Order: sequence, then structure tokens, then C-alpha cells
Amino acid sequence: MRERKAFSLIELAIVLVIFSILFGIGLKSCLDSLTNAKVNSTKEKLTAYKLFLIKEFCSSLTLPNVDSLDFKDAWGNSITVAYYSEASNKTISLCSLDSTTLSVILPDGKEVDNIVAVLISPSADQKLDSIIGANLITLSDNDLFQYISLYELKSKCCKGRDLEIITNVLPPIVKGEDWKEIIVVRGGTPPYRCEVRVANNDTLSSYFENGTEGGSEYCYIYLSCDNSTKIDDSFLDLEVTVYDNSSLSNATKVFRVPVY
Repeated sequence: MRERKAFSLIELAIVLVIFSILFGIGLKSCLDSLTNAKVNSTKEKLTAYKLFLIKEFCSSLTLPNVDSLDFKDAWGNSITVAYYSEASNKTISLCSLDSTTLSVILPDGKEVDNIVAVLISPSADQKLDSIIGANLITLSDNDLFQYISLYELKSKCCKGRDLEIITNVLPPIVKGEDWKEIIVVRGGTPPYRCEVRVANNDTLSSYFENGTEGGSEYCYIYLSCDNSTKIDDSFLDLEVTVYDNSSLSNATKVFRVPVY
């Protein structure tokens, strides 16, 4: 009867080494696949968040407050959102700007100017390596990012938007008191200019001053206390016309204003 030979310790050691190598390769491949999946997922999230910010701006012409955002990447890290310093200033319209003071330096060294917002994920190492300054953000290739340029924002949100008067009601005119009111506007090309007249009464219209002190989202209309005493009616129908900076677009609305 033939005797069966057992494996030697050297043969077993070789088998274990080979098994360990194959297991290590498989584990590394699995971890790499998981990391790549999270990288791709985070890139998709960054794109989605970027489109969300653009959509929010297109609907209201303002960007949401950074503190209200809760953007997370695939690792559960908070995504840093940095705005151009004046982007959250409600009296400044990005649609009327030709440039911003914020720039980014890409990982390849290229500098991109006129940036409105930057979104940065610290990625797999969960450490933000990009350098964020007031007017310059240096992006690291260890991080994942998206940015929104002023041109991109304006091309998607500012062109061809109809001029619209948002204000619906004006407060009463009190005789003997100055009356200065804000007309809130959106669309067109800011800054805006208001003209006001009393519907069907050019004599009373001459008492009002047009809003030459315009802003990016508003303009003013005035009535001095001296002229308010000359109004005998119990209400006025004020026809307010707003012109944008190009003077090619305008909007008109009539307000019924009580007089006391």
C-alpha cells in the first residue's frame, strides 16, 4: 500500500503567503472600488448642489444664506460653500456686475477670475487641504470641488428676464408728512429708475418726485409734506413705471393709496 505524503511546513508557509497576497490584493481592490464609488458620488453631489444654487438664484436673484445649507459629501463631511464677499448683499445685484473680486487657483495652477461661489469637499482623507482666502481660493487636488463663475450665473439667470414690480401695496399718504416709499423690482438690467404719476390727473402728478435714487432691487418714489397738503382726494391711484438700466425694458403698476 502506497503511503500518502503530508505537506511540509515550507509548502504550507508558501501557500499561506500566496493566500495572504491574494487576499491583500482583493481587499485593496475592494477598498479602492469603494473609495472610487464615494468619489464619483461626491462629484455628482457637488454638481447637484451647484445646480441648486444656480436655480435658487434664478428664481429669486439672490443666493441662499450659507448657514442655512447642509450639504454633505459621500463620507458625511460637510461641504464648504464660499461666496464672493458681496454675493449675499441684498442691495447689490449680481446681474448688474461685470466682475467679482473672488478668484480660484485650480490644482494645475490655472487661475480663474470672477467667481461667485465655490463648493469644496475634503474627500476621503476628511481634511480640507484647499486654502480659502477673502478674495482667493487655492484648490487642492486632494479635495473635490465645483465653482460658479459670474458669467455662468448671468448667462443662466439674467438674460431675457422680464422686468417685474414685486411691491403690491403702498402705505397711506398722511397730509403734512413726507412720504418716501420703496418699489421692489426684479428682472431686466439693474439699477432701476422709477417714474410716478397720478392716473388721469397730470396736475397732481407734478407734486410727486420720480425715484432717481435707484438700487439693484428697488427704486424710490417721493412726496414732500408741503405737496401732500395740497391733495384733496381720499385716495390716489398712483401709476408707477420702472425702467431698467438699458431703458429698453419697463414695467407699470397702479397702486390705490389712501390719503388721510
